[in-house]
Amino acid sequence: MNQSLKRWLFALSTVAISSTLLTGCIGDLTLQEVMKKNTEVAKKQTSAAFEMKGKHKISMSGMSMEQDLGLKMQTTLKPMSLHMDGSIKLMGKNIDMEAYALDKNTYVKLSGIPNVPKSEQGWMKTTDFPEELEFDLNKYQEARAKFLDEANKAFATFEKNPEVYTMKKEKDVYLLTFDSSKLKDPEKLKETGKNLVEKLVETNPLLTPQQKSDGKKGLDQLWKEQVWKDFKINNFKQVVTIDAKTFEVKKSDLNMKLTVKVEGQEATSELDLKTEYKDAPTSPIQIPEDVKKNAKDMDKMMPGLLEEATLPATDNKKK
Repeated sequence: MNQSLKRWLFALSTVAISSTLLTGCIGDLTLQEVMKKNTEVAKKQTSAAFEMKGKHKISMSGMSMEQDLGLKMQTTLKPMSLHMDGSIKLMGKNIDMEAYALDKNTYVKLSGIPNVPKSEQGWMKTTDFPEELEFDLNKYQEARAKFLDEANKAFATFEKNPEVYTMKKEKDVYLLTFDSSKLKDPEKLKETGKNLVEKLVETNPLLTPQQKSDGKKGLDQLWKEQVWKDFKINNFKQVVTIDAKTFEVKKSDLNMKLTVKVEGQEATSELDLKTEYKDAPTSPIQIPEDVKKNAKDMDKMMPGLLEEATLPATDNKKK
């Protein structure tokens, strides 16, 4: 559990820092110059800060479940440090999570977990840091730069459908919109996503050669399976705000609807997510003294939390 939790925290930090790429490779230039400048900024980025709010709804067989999501995050890569403060509202219950990480020390606080006493939901600490996360920053930036370039190439193939893109200048920002509903071939977006996932595995500096090989074999098998064939991107619309002077991403509004079949039943996932980027930290994020003082050993607390925690019963009604 400790390893997977810290991998998740680290993934959040790297995704936050790389997210300028994914929101920034939308365009057709007039957009080309804006995209190129945005990509060059993203390649050099070693810290990030953002605030995210959204709603996620999953529907299947006339039943549905909704989640309210909220997340604030700051992170640096040299050295690796992080502060995250977020919450999920699930079935009327708020589950909060806060975390700090610096060097090899990770602190996590969970609260609002159903059926777990508040006294057992305080700060937890671990120093059991996965060796594979002790990466070379230069190699990481080089690999991320390759992925950024591949992503831009992939999205450049949509230029044959210029109506998919719009860009307008408003004062000191560019507003870019990607709307998949205007694609002549909707399957093309699915194919582009497939290619980018393969490139992400291929260029990931956190994976060993054997892990990359295993990952490729796993993906090759997935693409052949019926679940992938049935997977549909019903809608993908994103509006990105880019600063006209710095070419950094300032905001991103995403609306997405996906459909997949599960055991013969169609399941739909709908996501409405708004992200606002803040001033990135210029120095490593420090862990407050009271957090250090009050933290208990994660290895001793986590198993008990998992055993005691259960989600509240729900009576989702048919729509």
